[in-house]
Amino acid sequence: MSDDKTTPSDLDLLIASMNDLAREIGEMEPDDPFRAVRLKELYTLTELSKSLKTERNGFIDKRLDALPDELVRK
Repeated sequence: MSDDKTTPSDLDLLIASMNDLAREIGEMEPDDPFRAVRLKELYTLTELSKSLKTERNGFIDKRLDALPDELVRK
């Protein structure tokens, strides 16, 4: 992902969408033909969420690793 400025509100929106989708799946009948589609959507959003969190954590780790060097230079 090219945007390193993912904000918590982006993740909050994604998580809210995942919760809504999970709630919708829970209300569906097990044999509903759209249930499989919704489950795939939820899986995809879950993978996206994991990816964004991993990327954000990596960015934070890089900044924290660079912090001591920046403090020494000042």
